Amino acid sequence: MSLTRPAAAAAAVLITAAGGLAAASPTLASPGPGVGAGLGSGATTASASVRAPRDDAKTAAALRAMASPKVAWTRCGSGLQCATLEVPLDYGDPTLGTTKLSISRRPADNPSQRIGALFTNPGGPGGPATQTVGLFAQELGAQVRKRFDIVGVGPRGIEGEDLAMCVGKPGEEMPQLDEHMFPLWDKEFAQHLAYDRAYRKTCATAMPRILKHMSTADTARDMDLARRALGDKQISYYGISYGSYLGATYAALYPGNIRALVVDGVLDPVAWATGRGGEHRTKPVTERLNSHLGAHEALMSAFKECERGGTSLCAEAKTVRQDWQAILTTLSKGPVDMGDGNYLRYDDVIALALQVLYSADDIPLLMPAITELRQAIAPTTPVRKAAGTASADGQVAAEATPRSRPKAAVARLKALAAKVDREHPAPAPLSESTAPKGAHRTNGPVLGLNSTVLRSSGLAAAPSAEEPPGEPDAPVYDAGFHGVLCSDSLNPKDPKAWIAADRRVKWQAPGFGPAWLWTASVCAGWPGMNPDAYRGPFDKATSTPVLIIGNHHDPATPYSGAVAYRKELKTSRLITLTNGYGHGALGVSTCVDRLRTKYLVNRLVPASDTSCKPDHPLFTRLD
Repeated sequence: MSLTRPAAAAAAVLITAAGGLAAASPTLASPGPGVGAGLGSGATTASASVRAPRDDAKTAAALRAMASPKVAWTRCGSGLQCATLEVPLDYGDPTLGTTKLSISRRPADNPSQRIGALFTNPGGPGGPATQTVGLFAQELGAQVRKRFDIVGVGPRGIEGEDLAMCVGKPGEEMPQLDEHMFPLWDKEFAQHLAYDRAYRKTCATAMPRILKHMSTADTARDMDLARRALGDKQISYYGISYGSYLGATYAALYPGNIRALVVDGVLDPVAWATGRGGEHRTKPVTERLNSHLGAHEALMSAFKECERGGTSLCAEAKTVRQDWQAILTTLSKGPVDMGDGNYLRYDDVIALALQVLYSADDIPLLMPAITELRQAIAPTTPVRKAAGTASADGQVAAEATPRSRPKAAVARLKALAAKVDREHPAPAPLSESTAPKGAHRTNGPVLGLNSTVLRSSGLAAAPSAEEPPGEPDAPVYDAGFHGVLCSDSLNPKDPKAWIAADRRVKWQAPGFGPAWLWTASVCAGWPGMNPDAYRGPFDKATSTPVLIIGNHHDPATPYSGAVAYRKELKTSRLITLTNGYGHGALGVSTCVDRLRTKYLVNRLVPASDTSCKPDHPLFTRLD
């Protein structure tokens, strides 16, 4: 997706994570040194009592009676095949008609030894599953490519016939967000909540028909119909990030249909859906998931690794932790003029750091960027108390003196942001033909879960030229991400609950707390709630044990999520990435690759929970 500044991005729960495992241990792995104490909070509590989906038994019976859909493949790329899959719009009411989904596959390299289809999902919610088939084929290894067709089913509302776009009236203005990635001051809180109100109102008055049928349960049912269409008796699946929640939901809905199911970079499914003990009444989903704690812990542990290695491995070892704190202290007083029209905000730096933490290969590059930035901007001199800039705790911040700064720091930050963009490109934008004439598309202030690329003001691509005068634009809210998140999860009804939560999370995880928290604020009063959403339980015994992979220092899906799901689902095994960095453990550890391949190809399940180490340490010598 093409993202503009208020639409901002910091880190998708998605793809090319760095991590891995390499030495086995027979016992249940426990958090290693540096894993935050708060990460496992509530993990041992039983699932909340939740209502079953509407007419669940009736829906299941109707699905069993439904004829398997037909799939006609066409060539659509280098070694890829594409098709459409016609599925019910509403599994609880077949009279509402159907919708067509996109599906793609990479056929097995050795057809004579083909096992079947391996369904994949890259996360999001909103990750384009049809576009990541080639990536998964590469990362999952030669043995998997030989034995499986690698398949991606485009999530409803994200790809396919019906897209989740809420279209306003031509000429209707969209509330402004003052170019923030997440709100910092009272004024920005008000702007953010006003934007949410307009977003919800547009979706309520001009609701696309797909919006009330976008829960993860619907996507799981789509995937099971695809399994039947492709002729597989049971499913083989690999899902990362949000894809782990799709896997957990499928396992709960179809526990007898599991041939092999791997979840990597694991979300705690109970936290995503309901929370525990009624906490959804006061805690938003993006607080319950503890992603903010995971990101903060990952950065603090990276500093510790830098310090442990010393200046021979990490040149910034003596100062980087203090440099980071100095940067946050300076930018908390207001934006800093970096020269040449580049202003740097507090949220810019948080967003860049968060995205870099997704890759263990990139983390060492963050250390010199922090030190150079600190030298460029700190100390600064507060010049005035800015009206209307009181933070949620009542403190009034002073703006930093705008003045020219060394260009070297800007150049390094731009280079790092560009590297992230190149290595983790954003999904291709949806066809412009799908947008109404005169429409202006925006994803809103979505940060952290649904985009793959950082877009920091002044650090990434320059804004596009203004369009020539013509028909007035209509605001179009791309609701793909929220259509799933807000349907799946129970949240506080009062939008002001996010302001109260902001006070909590910003102290627990400075910067990262608000960055994750505010991605779900529009869910308060969301108009597209789905009566067929599945919210647990997630403990149903499966026909084959589920393989869970968790990473100690994951900045998006903290290790506590993997531990929580392991405790929830007794028919599972946990592989722990000990002292691993980055998001997920795909393609970076010989140990994990070997265990995952044996499981997928031969259905060999580890006898007990086990652990591995990364192939390489975080910091290595350059000489």
